[in-house]
Amino acid sequence: MSLKITRGLSPHMVLQRDKSGKCDTSFSGECEANGEIELRVLKNGKVLAGFNWRKVGAAKGGHFGATLAGIPAGGPYTVELRVPKATANVVRVEDLLVGDVWILAGQSNMQGAGRRQHAAVPDPRVRACYMDDHWDVAADPIHDVWQAADSVHRPKLNP
Repeated sequence: MSLKITRGLSPHMVLQRDKSGKCDTSFSGECEANGEIELRVLKNGKVLAGFNWRKVGAAKGGHFGATLAGIPAGGPYTVELRVPKATANVVRVEDLLVGDVWILAGQSNMQGAGRRQHAAVPDPRVRACYMDDHWDVAADPIHDVWQAADSVHRPKLNP
């Protein structure tokens, strides 16, 4: 039985903390089984207190929805997800951080291109959502239109 997250959580993602220093986030996906969705959170290979196979949602009719509530600022965390009575399949989302999300926007000066001889060494706590819709450690080059998931961002080869 397969379980696949399609929206809301992905590896290397940063989740926004609230004023109390915690995060609630919803996610969803596809699942061949029906039943409760359970989740646990690991940090450095150990279960985070209060996050050992908690019921967070339900699967029915090929889909599931769930909410991870109260995860504290910090990380990196590994989230494991399962439908316990239907399958032994465990889905892992690794390297999640909970902290502050900053939106940087601009025109050509935000493109991230240029001379990189003296570029800063990437900090593993600073993440970027890249043009191909994946999260990872922010490292030059940040902006590459050729990798864009949405074709509207790719330059036309024949005008």
